[in-house]
Amino acid sequence: MKDLYDEEYYKTFSDVKNRTAIIEGKFIFALIWSFGATANTNSRKKFETEVKRLLSGDIKIANYDKRKLTYPERGSIYDYNYTPKKACSGCHPLMG
Repeated sequence: MKDLYDEEYYKTFSDVKNRTAIIEGKFIFALIWSFGATANTNSRKKFETEVKRLLSGDIKIANYDKRKLTYPERGSIYDYNYTPKKACSGCHPLMG
């Protein structure tokens, strides 16, 4: 989250929607590498399936306005890194 303290960096993400997407992306990346990294090979596959279900909207959460988040289609969620994209109105750049 350090980069969000840099005012110049923060300004490059034009609106609240993009700023929220950055925080969500950082959270999901942290989720994958904190919980997911502790799992063994078989458990990682199960964890990945559930994370993808959550991100795609298959898992319903009460009182939460769900929007679909992007994630890599090929390979594993462990193969990617989070990279925010500047001037990306309405998108959610989870991983690049």
